[in-house]
Amino acid sequence: MPTKIKHMAILSPATHQLGRFYAPLFGMDGQNESRVAHLTDGYIGLNINPMANGRKSGLNHWGFEVDDVEALEARLRERNPEIEVVHRPSNRPFAGLTTHDPEGNIFDLSHADPSKRRSVYARAKSRRTRYISHFMVPSVNAMALADFYKDVYELQELPKRTADDPNLYLTDGMVTMVINQWKLSSYGVGGLDGKPSIDHMGFHVESLDAFMADLDSMIENDPALTPKVFREGTDELRQALFERVALGKYQMADPEWGLLDITDE
Repeated sequence: MPTKIKHMAILSPATHQLGRFYAPLFGMDGQNESRVAHLTDGYIGLNINPMANGRKSGLNHWGFEVDDVEALEARLRERNPEIEVVHRPSNRPFAGLTTHDPEGNIFDLSHADPSKRRSVYARAKSRRTRYISHFMVPSVNAMALADFYKDVYELQELPKRTADDPNLYLTDGMVTMVINQWKLSSYGVGGLDGKPSIDHMGFHVESLDAFMADLDSMIENDPALTPKVFREGTDELRQALFERVALGKYQMADPEWGLLDITDE
C-alpha cells in the first residue's frame, strides 16, 4: 500500500518529562533535541513538541509517508482543490509538507525516501513489543471523511465490529485510523471542549497484566508520571464515551490528560 501512517505528534508544556512517561512504559527508543522529545516504537515516530502561544496541549497531528508526493498532490487537487498543501521548515525530522482534510484535521506528508528523514524517523524499521496500533478522529460527517481518506490516501476500510458499531475503520495495513461520528450531545455540559480533533491514541501491548505492573512500578518510582484519573462528578460522561468507542481493554490518560486506549488483542 503506497500510503503509510508513520508519525504521531503531541504538544506538551513539559516535553522531556512526558517523554519519560512514554519511553519506558511503552518500550520506545528516543532522543531529546533541544525542547523536543523524539521517540519511536520501531515503526512509528512519536514527537513530543513544545507548546507555543495559542496552541493547545495534547494529541496534535499525525503523519503519512507516501511513495509519490507529486501524484498525491495531483489527486488531491482534482478531488478537493480547496485543500492546501504547504512546505514545512527543513529542520523538521519527518514532515516535508503539511496539509489537512475537509474537516480541518492537520497532518504531515513525508516522502518514503529515507534520505529525506532524520532522527528516529531515519532509523525506524520494525515494531517493538509494545507499539502504536490505532488512533481515533471524531468527524461531523464520518462517512464522507472516510471516503476522502480512501480516495486520496488509498486507505482500506475494515469491517465494523458489530452491527451497531459507531466507528468506521481504515488501515494502511499496519495502523488503524478510527473515524467516529461526532455529536455535540455526547459531551454534555463539556461539549464546548469536545470539538473534532484527534481524540485518543491506542497502543498494543503483549500483556495487559504486564503493562499494568510496569505502570504501577513507574508511578512508585516517579510519582510525577502518574496518569490523570477521571474525576467523579465531572468526567463520567467523557469516560463513558471513551469506553464506548475505544477498541482496547483499558482506557487511561497520560500525565497531561492525553487519552490512551490499551489492548493486548
